[in-house]
Amino acid sequence: MLRKLYKLFILLSINMILPGISNIAYANNDVTANNNIAIDTVWTLIAAFLVFFMQAGFAMVETGFTRAKSACNIMMKNLMDFSVGSIAYWAIEYGIMFGTSILDFFGKDGFFLSMVNPLTADGLWQFAYWFFPSSICCNSSNNSFWSHGRENKICFLSLV
Repeated sequence: MLRKLYKLFILLSINMILPGISNIAYANNDVTANNNIAIDTVWTLIAAFLVFFMQAGFAMVETGFTRAKSACNIMMKNLMDFSVGSIAYWAIEYGIMFGTSILDFFGKDGFFLSMVNPLTADGLWQFAYWFFPSSICCNSSNNSFWSHGRENKICFLSLV
């Protein structure tokens, strides 16, 4: 028990010292800004990949709750949930959420990620940030239709 506390203390000490060292090492604000964007991008992608792999776990759970003859249909439904859902999020929902606001209600531009430049660090972060809520959106559409099994139409489920 004492060893675990000692390791925890060491890790917390390192985490408290490192931000001060990084501020000394990077006096240039451009480098610091680019590093912050890179760290944000990596962290967002790690979180997005975790949510993305939750989709596979939910597919396994849902397959376990259905009959064996429906296993292939359930896997295809989960694949289509993610495929069609992520394309719909790319085309429409991202622009509604993050576009220029109309009456502070929804966005009027940014559909098809048109406002993102992939050649800049901020543009790469926007693509990573698109992937994270897209994964959450597709997982939520999967979870809300667990009990329906093979009775639903795949395209309708994916677009909801």
